[in-house]
Amino acid sequence: MVILLCLIIWMSTTSWVHSFQMNIIVNSGQLIFVYFALIAPVLRYRGIHLQSLLGRYRTYISSRQALLLRKGPLLGAPSTIESINSQEYMASLLKDRHVWNAFQKLSQRQCCPELLLFRQAINELRTIHHALDQGILLNVYDNFVATGSDFELNLISNTHNTLKNKARDHTLELKDFDTAYMEMEALLFRNIYPLYLKSTIKSSANAPV
Repeated sequence: MVILLCLIIWMSTTSWVHSFQMNIIVNSGQLIFVYFALIAPVLRYRGIHLQSLLGRYRTYISSRQALLLRKGPLLGAPSTIESINSQEYMASLLKDRHVWNAFQKLSQRQCCPELLLFRQAINELRTIHHALDQGILLNVYDNFVATGSDFELNLISNTHNTLKNKARDHTLELKDFDTAYMEMEALLFRNIYPLYLKSTIKSSANAPV
């Protein structure tokens, strides 16, 4: 222990060790200067920018909730942000004719009117309680699934091939379109629903309270 203590005292008084310590101090000082002069302002700017984005998002959500509360029972007035951001809530909105018309205009603007047309066709067929004629189901296939059709849906290959084989064998059932229906709901939710929310908030901001 005494030897170790003597070694430490000797190192602290040795010139080259003292020079090494000074270099560490100088380099540390330079690093601190670079951080506060260059890095810190950038991080601070990014932090302010991020806070600005988060603030705009909170304002967006608050405006949406306020609009829904003013609308009242027509739109369900959800109590949480999560309920707004769901396909189930979007589907409940589309039961209203005004909302459906707004979606129709937006989908036409985005060059995808087939999403709502297919959705409407399937929903109407679901209200029929007797067995559907194969010709009706083949008509749906010809209009929305067949390659090169006027309103061909952007389906994943597995879904498309399944419906193609069923149509070829004339064994189509309404439930066979369920997967295609869910895929189109997902596309509506991803591509059209955000545009609808944005346009609704914009119009509500200009409307008198």
